[in-house]
Amino acid sequence: MSHYFSEKQDDLEKDERTLVYEHAGRRFTFTTARGVFARNEVDFATRLLIETIEVDKEDVRLLDLGTGYGVIGVVLGALHDGEVVMTDVNERALALAERNLETNGVQARVLKSDGFSALPEERFDLIVTNPPIRIGKERLFPILSKARDHLRAGGTFWLVCHKKHGAKSMREHLEKNYDVETRKRKKGFHVFVCRPR
Repeated sequence: MSHYFSEKQDDLEKDERTLVYEHAGRRFTFTTARGVFARNEVDFATRLLIETIEVDKEDVRLLDLGTGYGVIGVVLGALHDGEVVMTDVNERALALAERNLETNGVQARVLKSDGFSALPEERFDLIVTNPPIRIGKERLFPILSKARDHLRAGGTFWLVCHKKHGAKSMREHLEKNYDVETRKRKKGFHVFVCRPR
């Protein structure tokens, strides 16, 4: 059975849908399909993360880690100057992210990558993720730790987690490598901003 964090979705019909998301006075259109996360709507956690992120420089280099069909990368790429990189392991999600970039007139580089595997030497001003909690802590936590090695000086790592999905233990893990601030809480979701120590 395929999951949104699986590479292949060949056993699922696409059943494509179109979503509309409005943010910062702009209207974005996304094509989704079976086998990708939040195919029926832009999920609350992703919306909260986008609304909370602060971009404090003009020419920003941003990584949308685990992009899915591309919401974070598309929206932030449309609103800020700089370079956007979008990664995922899910090949169907990556194909949709490419289409959604084109639909919304945004430029970005889309790569298949398991965590940072395709980005061994790359550094970013912002790394942003709505992390795939269902892969389990054993797989997820090392990825979260490794983000530190891919931040430029002064860079920040933004992520979101619900309290029932382990926001407390996630923060405790992050604090081993970062100074962590809970920037926003809403409906049980915690948005963290992390700075390497």
